[in-house]
Amino acid sequence: MIKTLSNKLDALGLTVEIIGPGLLRVSQNNGDMEADVSMAQLLRRLDISDPSTHLRILTAFTQRIASAFGMPQALQIGDIFPRILPTVDDNSLSAPWLFPIAAGLQGALVQDQGVNLRLLPPLELVRLGQPLSNIKASAIDNLKALPCTFEWEKIGLGQAAQHGDGFMSARALVFEKWQNEPCWLGLPSRDELWLWTDPPSSNCIAQLKACHQQSPYPISNLFWLWTPENGIQSWIKYA
Repeated sequence: MIKTLSNKLDALGLTVEIIGPGLLRVSQNNGDMEADVSMAQLLRRLDISDPSTHLRILTAFTQRIASAFGMPQALQIGDIFPRILPTVDDNSLSAPWLFPIAAGLQGALVQDQGVNLRLLPPLELVRLGQPLSNIKASAIDNLKALPCTFEWEKIGLGQAAQHGDGFMSARALVFEKWQNEPCWLGLPSRDELWLWTDPPSSNCIAQLKACHQQSPYPISNLFWLWTPENGIQSWIKYA
Protein backbone atom coordinates (compact mmCIF):
# COMPACT_ATOMS: atom_id res chain seq x y z
CA MET A 1 0.00 0.00 0.00
CA ILE A 2 2.80 2.43 0.90
CA LYS A 3 4.58 1.59 -2.35
CA THR A 4 1.44 2.31 -4.41
CA LEU A 5 0.93 5.58 -2.55
CA SER A 6 4.59 6.54 -2.98
CA ASN A 7 4.51 5.79 -6.72
CA LYS A 8 1.40 7.91 -7.26
CA LEU A 9 2.87 10.87 -5.36
CA ASP A 10 6.28 10.48 -7.00
CA ALA A 11 4.60 10.84 -10.40
CA LEU A 12 3.31 14.21 -9.18
CA GLY A 13 6.76 15.40 -8.12
CA LEU A 14 6.28 14.59 -4.43
CA THR A 15 8.53 12.49 -2.19
CA VAL A 16 7.23 10.31 0.66
CA GLU A 17 9.11 9.40 3.83
CA ILE A 18 7.77 7.30 6.71
CA ILE A 19 8.56 9.18 9.93
CA GLY A 20 6.43 7.25 12.41
CA PRO A 21 3.56 4.76 12.81
CA GLY A 22 0.89 5.91 10.39
CA LEU A 23 2.72 9.18 9.70
CA LEU A 24 4.25 10.35 6.42
CA ARG A 25 6.39 13.32 5.50
CA VAL A 26 5.49 14.51 2.02
CA SER A 27 7.73 17.05 0.30
CA GLN A 28 8.14 18.56 -3.14
CA ASN A 29 11.15 17.25 -5.04
CA ASN A 30 12.51 20.79 -5.28
CA GLY A 31 12.33 21.10 -1.48
CA ASP A 32 10.09 24.19 -1.48
CA MET A 33 7.27 22.67 0.57
CA GLU A 34 6.77 19.77 2.95
CA ALA A 35 4.03 18.52 5.25
CA ASP A 36 3.50 15.72 7.77
CA VAL A 37 0.43 13.67 6.82
CA SER A 38 -1.41 11.25 9.10
CA MET A 39 -2.63 8.04 7.50
CA ALA A 40 -4.95 7.16 10.41
CA GLN A 41 -8.17 8.00 8.58
CA LEU A 42 -6.92 6.40 5.36
CA LEU A 43 -6.04 3.17 7.17
CA ARG A 44 -9.46 3.09 8.88
CA ARG A 45 -11.22 3.48 5.51
CA LEU A 46 -9.12 0.74 3.95
CA ASP A 47 -9.79 -1.55 6.90
CA ILE A 48 -13.57 -1.33 6.59
CA SER A 49 -13.78 -1.15 2.79
CA ASP A 50 -14.06 -3.85 0.16
CA PRO A 51 -10.60 -4.59 -1.35
CA SER A 52 -11.96 -3.72 -4.79
CA THR A 53 -12.30 -0.09 -3.67
CA HIS A 54 -8.80 0.27 -2.19
CA LEU A 55 -7.17 1.64 -5.35
CA ARG A 56 -9.81 4.35 -5.68
CA ILE A 57 -9.43 5.28 -2.01
CA LEU A 58 -5.65 5.62 -2.44
CA THR A 59 -6.14 7.67 -5.60
CA ALA A 60 -8.52 10.04 -3.79
CA PHE A 61 -6.03 10.36 -0.91
CA THR A 62 -3.16 11.28 -3.24
CA GLN A 63 -5.39 13.73 -5.06
CA ARG A 64 -6.16 15.56 -1.81
CA ILE A 65 -2.44 15.75 -0.98
CA ALA A 66 -1.60 17.02 -4.48
CA SER A 67 -4.34 19.64 -4.21
CA ALA A 68 -2.94 20.82 -0.87
CA PHE A 69 0.42 21.34 -2.59
CA GLY A 70 -1.32 23.22 -5.40
CA MET A 71 -0.51 20.55 -7.97
CA PRO A 72 -2.86 19.09 -10.60
CA GLN A 73 -3.26 15.34 -10.78
CA ALA A 74 -1.06 13.98 -13.56
CA LEU A 75 -2.52 11.55 -16.07
CA GLN A 76 -0.98 8.11 -15.60
CA ILE A 77 -1.58 4.90 -17.54
CA GLY A 78 -2.42 3.05 -14.33
CA ASP A 79 -5.37 5.38 -13.65
CA ILE A 80 -7.02 4.90 -17.06
CA PHE A 81 -9.96 2.49 -17.50
CA PRO A 82 -12.58 1.79 -20.18
CA ARG A 83 -16.22 2.69 -19.78
CA ILE A 84 -19.27 1.76 -21.89
CA LEU A 85 -21.50 4.60 -23.12
CA PRO A 86 -24.58 4.84 -25.32
CA THR A 87 -23.78 6.07 -28.82
CA VAL A 88 -24.13 9.85 -29.14
CA ASP A 89 -22.89 12.44 -31.64
CA ASP A 90 -20.44 14.87 -30.05
CA ASN A 91 -17.92 16.61 -32.27
CA SER A 92 -16.69 19.16 -29.72
CA LEU A 93 -13.01 19.46 -28.80
CA SER A 94 -13.82 18.31 -25.25
CA ALA A 95 -15.57 15.15 -26.49
CA PRO A 96 -13.98 11.94 -25.18
CA TRP A 97 -12.01 9.61 -27.41
CA LEU A 98 -14.42 6.83 -28.39
CA PHE A 99 -14.11 3.33 -29.81
CA PRO A 100 -16.90 1.17 -31.26
CA ILE A 101 -18.34 -1.80 -29.35
CA ALA A 102 -21.62 -2.66 -31.09
CA ALA A 103 -24.49 -0.79 -32.74
CA GLY A 104 -25.77 1.61 -30.06
CA LEU A 105 -22.78 1.12 -27.75
CA GLN A 106 -19.37 2.77 -27.69
CA GLY A 107 -16.41 2.75 -25.36
CA ALA A 108 -14.55 5.65 -23.80
CA LEU A 109 -11.47 5.97 -21.63
CA VAL A 110 -11.72 7.57 -18.20
CA GLN A 111 -9.24 8.72 -15.60
CA ASP A 112 -10.05 7.33 -12.17
CA GLN A 113 -9.55 10.32 -9.86
CA GLY A 114 -10.73 8.46 -6.78
CA VAL A 115 -13.79 10.62 -6.24
CA ASN A 116 -14.95 10.71 -9.86
CA LEU A 117 -14.32 9.25 -13.32
CA ARG A 118 -13.20 11.85 -15.88
CA LEU A 119 -13.77 11.20 -19.58
CA LEU A 120 -10.55 11.71 -21.55
CA PRO A 121 -10.46 13.61 -24.87
CA PRO A 122 -7.99 12.61 -27.63
CA LEU A 123 -5.77 15.68 -27.21
CA GLU A 124 -5.07 14.75 -23.61
CA LEU A 125 -4.28 11.12 -24.44
CA VAL A 126 -1.68 12.31 -26.96
CA ARG A 127 0.41 13.66 -24.08
CA LEU A 128 1.07 10.11 -22.90
CA GLY A 129 3.24 9.61 -25.99
CA GLN A 130 1.78 6.21 -26.87
CA PRO A 131 -0.47 4.95 -29.68
CA LEU A 132 -4.15 5.06 -28.78
CA SER A 133 -4.37 1.30 -29.35
CA ASN A 134 -1.72 0.73 -26.66
CA ILE A 135 -3.48 3.08 -24.22
CA LYS A 136 -6.78 1.28 -24.80
CA ALA A 137 -5.13 -2.12 -24.26
CA SER A 138 -3.54 -0.88 -21.01
CA ALA A 139 -6.90 0.49 -19.82
CA ILE A 140 -8.55 -2.90 -20.41
CA ASP A 141 -5.70 -4.64 -18.56
CA ASN A 142 -6.22 -2.21 -15.66
CA LEU A 143 -9.90 -3.17 -15.56
CA LYS A 144 -9.07 -6.89 -15.60
CA ALA A 145 -6.73 -6.35 -12.64
CA LEU A 146 -9.38 -4.64 -10.52
CA PRO A 147 -10.69 -7.06 -7.88
CA CYS A 148 -14.43 -7.63 -8.06
CA THR A 149 -16.70 -10.04 -6.22
CA PHE A 150 -20.04 -10.43 -7.97
CA GLU A 151 -23.02 -10.45 -5.62
CA TRP A 152 -25.78 -11.69 -7.91
CA GLU A 153 -29.45 -10.98 -7.21
CA LYS A 154 -31.95 -13.42 -8.72
CA ILE A 155 -34.32 -11.84 -11.25
CA GLY A 156 -36.66 -14.35 -12.90
CA LEU A 157 -34.48 -16.89 -14.72
CA GLY A 158 -31.50 -14.52 -14.71
CA GLN A 159 -29.51 -12.47 -12.27
CA ALA A 160 -28.16 -8.97 -11.80
CA ALA A 161 -25.11 -7.60 -10.01
CA GLN A 162 -24.23 -4.10 -8.78
CA HIS A 163 -20.87 -2.63 -7.84
CA GLY A 164 -20.04 0.85 -6.62
CA ASP A 165 -16.63 1.33 -8.22
CA GLY A 166 -18.07 2.83 -11.42
CA PHE A 167 -16.92 -0.05 -13.65
CA MET A 168 -19.64 -2.69 -13.28
CA SER A 169 -21.06 -2.46 -16.80
CA ALA A 170 -17.56 -2.00 -18.26
CA ARG A 171 -16.73 -5.50 -17.03
CA ALA A 172 -18.76 -6.74 -20.00
CA LEU A 173 -15.61 -5.88 -21.99
CA VAL A 174 -13.60 -8.42 -19.99
CA PHE A 175 -16.41 -10.81 -19.01
CA GLU A 176 -14.43 -13.83 -20.17
CA LYS A 177 -12.66 -13.50 -16.82
CA TRP A 178 -15.82 -14.87 -15.18
CA GLN A 179 -17.91 -16.48 -17.95
CA ASN A 180 -16.84 -19.10 -20.51
CA GLU A 181 -20.19 -19.78 -22.21
CA PRO A 182 -22.37 -17.56 -24.44
CA CYS A 183 -25.00 -15.57 -22.55
CA TRP A 184 -27.16 -12.47 -22.75
CA LEU A 185 -26.03 -9.35 -20.91
CA GLY A 186 -28.08 -6.36 -19.84
CA LEU A 187 -26.29 -3.03 -19.41
CA PRO A 188 -28.98 -0.78 -17.92
CA SER A 189 -26.54 1.53 -16.15
CA ARG A 190 -22.91 2.23 -15.37
CA ASP A 191 -23.12 0.36 -12.06
CA GLU A 192 -25.20 -2.70 -13.05
CA LEU A 193 -24.69 -5.83 -15.12
CA TRP A 194 -27.49 -8.35 -15.85
CA LEU A 195 -26.79 -11.93 -16.90
CA TRP A 196 -29.07 -14.46 -18.60
CA THR A 197 -27.94 -17.88 -19.82
CA ASP A 198 -31.23 -18.31 -21.77
CA PRO A 199 -33.02 -15.70 -23.92
CA PRO A 200 -34.70 -13.25 -21.52
CA SER A 201 -38.48 -13.34 -21.17
CA SER A 202 -40.75 -10.37 -21.88
CA ASN A 203 -41.09 -9.82 -18.12
CA CYS A 204 -37.32 -9.60 -17.69
CA ILE A 205 -37.09 -7.22 -20.63
CA ALA A 206 -39.69 -4.98 -18.96
CA GLN A 207 -37.67 -5.01 -15.72
CA LEU A 208 -34.51 -4.07 -17.58
CA LYS A 209 -36.29 -1.16 -19.27
CA ALA A 210 -37.55 0.10 -15.90
CA CYS A 211 -34.07 -0.13 -14.37
CA HIS A 212 -32.55 1.74 -17.32
CA GLN A 213 -35.16 4.49 -17.09
CA GLN A 214 -34.53 5.05 -13.37
CA SER A 215 -30.73 5.01 -13.49
CA PRO A 216 -28.64 8.18 -13.01
CA TYR A 217 -26.05 6.76 -15.47
CA PRO A 218 -28.17 4.94 -18.10
CA ILE A 219 -26.59 2.97 -20.94
CA SER A 220 -29.02 0.67 -22.73
CA ASN A 221 -32.49 -0.87 -22.30
CA LEU A 222 -31.55 -3.83 -24.53
CA PHE A 223 -30.13 -7.28 -23.88
CA TRP A 224 -26.90 -8.05 -25.74
CA LEU A 225 -25.61 -11.39 -26.95
CA TRP A 226 -22.14 -12.03 -25.51
CA THR A 227 -19.67 -14.78 -26.40
CA PRO A 228 -16.18 -15.48 -25.03
CA GLU A 229 -14.72 -15.27 -28.54
CA ASN A 230 -16.27 -12.01 -29.72
CA GLY A 231 -17.61 -10.24 -26.64
CA ILE A 232 -20.71 -8.07 -27.14
CA GLN A 233 -22.03 -8.80 -30.62
CA SER A 234 -25.67 -7.91 -31.17
CA TRP A 235 -28.84 -7.06 -29.33
CA ILE A 236 -32.21 -8.73 -28.86
CA LYS A 237 -34.73 -6.60 -30.75
CA TYR A 238 -38.09 -6.05 -29.15
CA ALA A 239 -40.84 -3.49 -29.18
